[in-house]
Amino acid sequence: MRAREWARVPARMAETMQHHLQQIAGTLRPGSVKKAELTLREFALLVAAEDAAVSCVAELKRRHVERYRQWLLEQPATSGARCTGTPSATA
Repeated sequence: MRAREWARVPARMAETMQHHLQQIAGTLRPGSVKKAELTLREFALLVAAEDAAVSCVAELKRRHVERYRQWLLEQPATSGARCTGTPSATA
């Protein structure tokens, strides 16, 4: 499934993000790399779906990051509750 999703991302953007993941894999724990991969993939898919003019990481703007943050707030939390955007005290 991940490969199919990455295939929907512009090639240059996907290559840059996957290269970054390879770089951090040498210093971070596997779980951290897995989370980073999910985050980058979600972000890239959202950008690809909403702004087809962006074909590489260098073309990303603040508005893309802000839109991704808004999208995250719209997603249900893993517990089923809505995300408030405020970290819990135990996190």
